[in-house]
Amino acid sequence: MNQALDSVDEDCVIYPLYNKKARFGELKLEVGMISKTNHEFMNATKDYTIQWSRNIIFKKNDNMLFRVVCKGEDFPWKIYCALNKSDMSWQKLLNYQRILTQVQ
Repeated sequence: MNQALDSVDEDCVIYPLYNKKARFGELKLEVGMISKTNHEFMNATKDYTIQWSRNIIFKKNDNMLFRVVCKGEDFPWKIYCALNKSDMSWQKLLNYQRILTQVQ
């Protein structure tokens, strides 16, 4: 057996990497997904929202954090992505989707 594989910490979390070679229609943005640069994250988000016919706005854009907001009233959501200083990658932190309920 490979000792390196046997000694892997079971608590270690492996986050998905953004695959810029993914085919249109099969693009995914997952919580925890890692992008090498902020531009890669922005392009991934744009491609993903084009795939699902959504309009977005980059609300906060600096060297530490991005906040992306969907402009559509029928499907409001936000995505947050922040710089991981340990390896200088960008990581998608969370999705926020407001669930609209009808009160009778």
